[in-house]
Amino acid sequence: MSSIRQWIAFPVLVGLVWAGWPAAGYAKDVRKPDILTQAQTLGELTDLVRRQYYEDTDPVELYHGAIEGYLSHLDPHSTYITPEELQ
Repeated sequence: MSSIRQWIAFPVLVGLVWAGWPAAGYAKDVRKPDILTQAQTLGELTDLVRRQYYEDTDPVELYHGAIEGYLSHLDPHSTYITPEELQ
């Protein structure tokens, strides 16, 4: 049962951190976060995964995935080539 809770709790926790909760819920003047705020949120998420995720992760692989996800919202010709693929 503990394993099921981890599978459910971790994505919920990540989603809350990514959404800026609870601070965003109490803000009177809600604005679109600037790039610095987004970078800080990604840093907090990285730290949270490093400390709290139930198994070891490869931070480089996760960053490559984040970059690929970022570029996937652009045109279909924008792709990320990892340093290994580039060689």
